[in-house]
Amino acid sequence: MNEPEHIVVSARNLSKRYTSGWIFRGIDLRGTRGESIAITGPNGSGKSTLCEILAGLRHPTGGTVCMSAGGRELTAAQRRLAVGFTSPRLALYGDLSAFETVEFICGSRGVPSMRAQSLCARMGLDAHIHKRVRVYSSGMRQRLKIALALAHTPSVLLLDEPGTNLDAPGRLVLAELIEEARPSTLIIIATNEESEARLCAGTVRLA
Repeated sequence: MNEPEHIVVSARNLSKRYTSGWIFRGIDLRGTRGESIAITGPNGSGKSTLCEILAGLRHPTGGTVCMSAGGRELTAAQRRLAVGFTSPRLALYGDLSAFETVEFICGSRGVPSMRAQSLCARMGLDAHIHKRVRVYSSGMRQRLKIALALAHTPSVLLLDEPGTNLDAPGRLVLAELIEEARPSTLIIIATNEESEARLCAGTVRLA
């Protein structure tokens, strides 16, 4: 993998506005590997939008997000390899099997698929790996999304409501995977769940 190891994410004075008004304003955030940050706040406060901005999937109305290593800002290609992201808004290809999805995503990142397949097994999908995703339950889809987010051993893990649709065993495995990633990863979790927020050492609360 060609992305730097020691990555710093710095967001300064972020704001986002839609036609209906401001979603959030003046948000600052900074973190690096080994650190963990919970993004909390009521429904509609912009937690998912902030995650997407940090992941580079959406532009802020104001402010800046910088992802750097060794004082140099990462290229777009390096950012794609550095970030693992999952969200309820993230769509999967229904006509592909989980196995085909893993092969496609890992191939696009230029990384082997073996870790993703192992993560799918950890998430309890090994017996369903060759079924088309369109027949998956919402919980199974979430398990697959989590496996894909972690497949390339990202330096920055952005999890938007990661426990959505997961049963108790699924939440337990999720917590285990987060703990395993913690030493070498900046973990950012957007959540309304206290149990997920407690996995993080710091908090950014949106009004």
